[in-house]
Amino acid sequence: MKLSRYRLSLSVSSTPPAVFNSEYWPRERTAFLHQFRPTADRYRRRKRTVLYLLLGFMLSGFLITYLNVSDVVRISGLILLLAVLLGAVITFAFGLRLRCPACRKRLEPAKGPYCPQCGSDQFQQGMRTGDSYCPSCDSRILEEDGESSRNYRIRGCTHCGVMLDEGGV
Repeated sequence: MKLSRYRLSLSVSSTPPAVFNSEYWPRERTAFLHQFRPTADRYRRRKRTVLYLLLGFMLSGFLITYLNVSDVVRISGLILLLAVLLGAVITFAFGLRLRCPACRKRLEPAKGPYCPQCGSDQFQQGMRTGDSYCPSCDSRILEEDGESSRNYRIRGCTHCGVMLDEGGV
């Protein structure tokens, strides 16, 4: 298991949150990684399902529109298209929300003292714009709320600093 790309800095100037427990490192770190793995797999599977349903919707709509088929086939195809679109919307809207197994807080949006990508405690929160920056991994995190799209991969909890997924969700 390669852990060299994760850095945890507990410098004197940093104040870890009250829920931080030093016993998490390294003994329970693998327990949280294994505990979070099924959740991350379900999350990835849900994203792929939505993507495939939307691609199927677009391709089928294109075929129904441009092929010369009877009206009965066209109407039944449109009903099937609406069912596929509804399935994609329901899967996306009511899907899994990511939570940390250590502190049970939501991982989206990134509103904690730790960087979600590298786990560093040098994470600087943006005050008004939702624009945060981590000097440790040199990444800028743009996120206004938990429902907006994100431009980063979640590897660790922003609230307690526990690493959850090596590849990132």
